[in-house]
Formats: sequence, structure tokens, C-alpha cells
Amino acid sequence: MLPNLPAPLSEFLLTTIFSFLIGLEYHNYLKANQYQFSFGSIRTFLLVGLFGLLLYQLNPNGQFFLAGLGVLGLLLAIFIGDKALLMFSPCWKSS
Repeated sequence: MLPNLPAPLSEFLLTTIFSFLIGLEYHNYLKANQYQFSFGSIRTFLLVGLFGLLLYQLNPNGQFFLAGLGVLGLLLAIFIGDKALLMFSPCWKSS
């Protein structure tokens, strides 16, 4: 943890910093490779990281965290499935 800071505050700051950095790298990766579809931006990674921290703080045993991870996985599967259907449908045209 960070010295001279309470544990919850240092966990919040570390989660915010790492989530922001991961989101920033993901954004740069998408721009560099010119991908058309993505599931979020820097803000999305920040929100997911902070939501994961909140769920872990509510129940340190991890049940809420795992449930949130399952919901996130389900939402990503729906998003990817929708984009795959859109991409491979006969009406889809690349621009």
C-alpha cells in the first residue's frame, strides 16, 4: 500500500491509476491497429476497475466480485455476439 494513507484510500488510488493506464493503453492499441469495434474507452476501464473494487470491499470473500465478473462477462459476450452477427450478415458493407 501507499505509506501514510489509509488502506481504502490507497486501494482506491492504485485501482484508479492502474485502470486508467490499462484503458489508455487499450485505446492507443485500438487506434494504432485501426480496429472498428471496441467495447469501451478509458472511462469504461476506470468504471469497471472501481466497480470491482467496490464489490470486493463489500464482501472480501469474493462472492460479489465473482458475480460482477460474471455479469461483465455476460455483457461482453452479448456485445461480441451482436458485433459478430452484424459483421457477418449479408447486409454488412465495409466502408
